[in-house]
Parts: sequence; C-alpha cells; structure tokens
Amino acid sequence: MALKITIAMPLSVAHGTASGPDWLTFLLTFLVGAATALAVQLVVQFYVVPKVETRKRREDRWERNVLDLGDLLTTQLGRLAYDACVEQGKFRDLRQLENEPRVDQHTPAQSRERQARAAQHATWAFGDLLHTRIDWLIDRIRNHSPAADEIVRFNAAARHYRTQTIFVRGRPQDDERTESDFEKDWEKERAARHALVEQVEHLADLPHPPRASRRRRGAQPAGGRYDLLGGPDPLNLGAYPSAAERRQ
Repeated sequence: MALKITIAMPLSVAHGTASGPDWLTFLLTFLVGAATALAVQLVVQFYVVPKVETRKRREDRWERNVLDLGDLLTTQLGRLAYDACVEQGKFRDLRQLENEPRVDQHTPAQSRERQARAAQHATWAFGDLLHTRIDWLIDRIRNHSPAADEIVRFNAAARHYRTQTIFVRGRPQDDERTESDFEKDWEKERAARHALVEQVEHLADLPHPPRASRRRRGAQPAGGRYDLLGGPDPLNLGAYPSAAERRQ
C-alpha cells in the first residue's frame, strides 16, 4: 500500500506541473488579446474618430461656403450690380443734358451732383460686397483643394469675373467712356458673373468636395484660358438697360 502511494504522488505532481504552462499560455494569450483590443479601441477613439469628424466638419463647411457663394452671386450681388449700372447710367444721362443748349443749366447741375452721390453709393455697395463676403467665400472654396480640376476651373472663372468688375467700379465723375463701351463693360460683367455661377453650380452638384489626383497633388494650380459661356439670367432682370431705355 505504501508503495502504491509513493508511486501515485509523483504522478499527480507531474500532472499538475505539466498543466501549469497551458494555463500560463492561456492567461498570457488572454492578456495580450485584451491589451490589443484596448489599444485598438483607444486608437479608434482618440485618433480615427476625431480625424473622421474633423474631415466631415471641413467638408460640411466647404459645402455651406459653396451654397452661400451661389446665393450671393444670384441674389444680392446681382441686384447691387444692376443698381450700380442704372445709377451710373442716370448720371451719364444728366451729364449729357448739360450740353443741351435749350436746357436750364442750373437744374441739371444740381441734379447731376445728387445723382453722382447716388451712383457712387450704389457702386460702393457693389464693390464692398465683392471685396468682403464674395472674396472671402472664394478663398475658402479655393483653398480646400487648389489643385483639383474643378477648383482650377472655378478659380479661373473667379479671377476673370474680378477682372471684369474693375471696369465698372470706377468713379462716375471720371467715366469718359462712350455709351457703347459703357454698356459693353456692364454686359461683360454680367456674362462673367453668370459663368462664375455655372462653376459654383457644378461644385454644388458634386457628391463630395473635389480632390486633386495623385499626379497633381501638391502641384500649383494652373491658370490657363477660360472660355465664358454666359447662361440664363438668375435674377430674371434681363440685360442692363441701354441709354434709350433709361430715358423712357
């Protein structure tokens, strides 16, 4: 009996000793898996999620900027441009009356001064919106992805429109253009604005903000030529009134 007990004890101890590494391996595996899951959760929580949310907010801001720009171009800026054209035209008409021999010169001179102030105010309001809100939105939209093809075309249209407005934002008193040149310059402003609206509409219809291709990523956006196509009048105001229409 003692012999049997002596033999059994080493076998039991040997079995317990042999099972020890299996439990240790299981425990280590469990701890490594838990640590890995925790690390992944922390990475997702503190890096991936904030990055995704930041990108989403950035895209939402870009989309709002595009819609705000389109709204300003087709409503407030269009009305201010129309008012500036009309008030400048009225000033030109009054200035021409001073050359009429049968007209009392005192009355046209007083009216011309009042109209000069009205024309200056309308022109200033047009240029002020262009210099502040419009330019700010254009920069925000362009800086999102300057090398993207859609942004390159948009930027070219914006630069062209800004160039065309230079000819219609001068002081009315210094305007020595012929009536034909005056009307042509305002029609060019209108056509350039409509072309810019077309580019804004294209950006607004994109499923997501444009991204530059890998080939162009990091490169400076090219200038290039831009063909103006005009388009429908978003204000339904028609063409700017001619001198004959203003006198009616």
